[in-house]
Amino acid sequence: MTPLNMTLITSVSFCSLLLMTYLFLRRRLNLQQRVIAKLVLELDKALQCLNTNTSNSCEKDNSFHAQLDEAEIKTQLMSSNRNSEIPSKYRHIKSLISHGMDTEEIAMVLNISTREAGQLINLSNVASNVAM
Repeated sequence: MTPLNMTLITSVSFCSLLLMTYLFLRRRLNLQQRVIAKLVLELDKALQCLNTNTSNSCEKDNSFHAQLDEAEIKTQLMSSNRNSEIPSKYRHIKSLISHGMDTEEIAMVLNISTREAGQLINLSNVASNVAM
């Protein structure tokens, strides 16, 4: 390669690097401008609340209230599950365990695989812990 070709390749590489840097910075600037515009809107809203001092203009977002309602519903559902009775299949597994049966014996009695019997034993333990 001649020195002229090396200079040309270096110049093209440098120009490509400059172009990629420009595009990256331009994209980053656009993102920052959108964030700033959003923050300006929020600040204007807060300033309006401070200037008017009325409860209507200073109400919380509906999204917060929706999330709060959803959390209350989830809490009620979770607490109602804890007060419910353990399903009968898990009670049956517990009684077999209390009679001294192991996983293989439970599998034979229920005509299921030992792996499935082991899973049922684990689930019955979980169900009894949740019910407490």
